[in-house]
Amino acid sequence: MLGKQVLANEHITPQVARLAHWLMAWVLVIQKDFDGSQAQMEAAVAMAPYDAFVLSDTVPLLVQIGEPEKALETADLVESRDPGMSYSYEFGRGWAYLVLGKWDQAVQSLTQTEFADAPLLLAIAYVRLNRLDEAKQQVAKMLKSNSSITAQSWREGYGFRDPTILDRFAADLVKASLPQG
Repeated sequence: MLGKQVLANEHITPQVARLAHWLMAWVLVIQKDFDGSQAQMEAAVAMAPYDAFVLSDTVPLLVQIGEPEKALETADLVESRDPGMSYSYEFGRGWAYLVLGKWDQAVQSLTQTEFADAPLLLAIAYVRLNRLDEAKQQVAKMLKSNSSITAQSWREGYGFRDPTILDRFAADLVKASLPQG
């Protein structure tokens, strides 16, 4: 695997090694290798334990590998160290609250960011709160920035240890008018 070849190269800089671990964590979670993803994520954090970017980016990974409570703790840590990273840690915090079924808290976090597919996550929370008009507005917002996104393509961007999470949330997005794909 290319990632292992890069990491085995003794001539790479520590920054490149950290970024390689970070990237491999994301690749492995999508491939549903949750233990491998966690190991790569931990290696990246070990190389930069005070780096707010690295820590913030672990939040959605922790949610996907099945540790939403630890994700919330990490989001709180990042917030205390670098409030400027709010776009990222609020996104991950919103994911954690969605997985935990804390819809109001998810809305509170996700209205603080427009990072990545935050409008779709916000739509999921609104569907769960029976606020379908607001959910449809968020889906329309996302479709305006990415007209080709569908529930199926959205699902392909994530890998959850519990696959029913994506099943439920993709159904919510279809209910909010995201094309099924």
